[in-house]
This record gives sequence, structure tokens and C-alpha cells, in this order.
Amino acid sequence: MWMSVLAVLLPIALGTGMQASTTVSANPCAACHLRLVWTRSAITHVDQWVTSRHAFYRVGCEKCHGGDATTSDRAAAHRGIANSATPSSAVHRMALPATCGRCHPAEARAFARSAHEALLSKGDATAPTCTSCHSSMAADVPSPAALERQCRQCHQDDSQDRARVARRELEDVTRLH
Repeated sequence: MWMSVLAVLLPIALGTGMQASTTVSANPCAACHLRLVWTRSAITHVDQWVTSRHAFYRVGCEKCHGGDATTSDRAAAHRGIANSATPSSAVHRMALPATCGRCHPAEARAFARSAHEALLSKGDATAPTCTSCHSSMAADVPSPAALERQCRQCHQDDSQDRARVARRELEDVTRLH
């Protein structure tokens, strides 16, 4: 992964005539934050975005985090953005179903009918949310085995064996695709 990030970062950081990835160069947020990774060794998760499906489909930072991707003025670009640890943030774990649901309505409707959503709406800070199974930037779809492992973290002594059921359901969906 770092090699693909370097291929994008190096031209940006060095300011060379080399053309950076069109996806990154079309997204001022990503270009600036990737420059910070390179020039200040500031750890961000933008490097995950570069190789993500979100980047591929040109879904930029502002779609989830807010802010203004049309300006290079730091204050204006960050206006309205709240840290993910802040409950009012669109990317706070409790807000993720609504935020992700803006682009993924079918998944949001399915989550809304789940026991996990019931726990989340009661304020249970340990309840699974979107990023419990899907990484935030890449929005990975877990493999059936990875899903079962993730489910077993909470459902280890489950008489209904929901972890195994979830794995089988994901295998069925995968076969259908």
C-alpha cells in the first residue's frame, strides 16, 4: 500500500512536473493532507483513501467530513468539521449509520432493522456501527471468514450461532454476485 501512496505523494511533495493521480489532484482535501503526511510525517488516514473505492468513485473527504473542498484557505476548508471523537461530528461512530446512509441507503435501511442499531440508538458505545465491519476509508467488505471472526468477538457463546449464520449469508450474497 505504501508504494501506491508514494507514487501519489512524491510528485505532490516535490512539486515536480510529474502528474499526480487525477483523483487526488481533483480533490484539494486529499492533496493537502497527503502533503502533510509526506512533509510532516503526520499520520492521517488519507493514505487509505487514495487506494479506496471512495477515491475510485471520486467521493471526496467533504462528502463525509464536511468542510469546503473548493478552497485552499485552511480555515475556510475546515469550517464546520468536527473531530470524530466529538458527538456532533458526522463521522462520530454513533452518527455513521446516518452519514454512510446518505450514499448507501439500502445498507442503512438494513442496519436500521438490526439489533445493532437498537443498541446504538440506546447510546451503547460498544454497539457495532459501520466501521466495525468496514474500514472507514476503504469501506472494505469483509470476507465471510473475517465477518464470522468479527461477530464472534461479541457472540462467542451464542446459542443461535449468529456469527456462523452471518458468514453463510455473506457467502450466499457473494455467490449471487
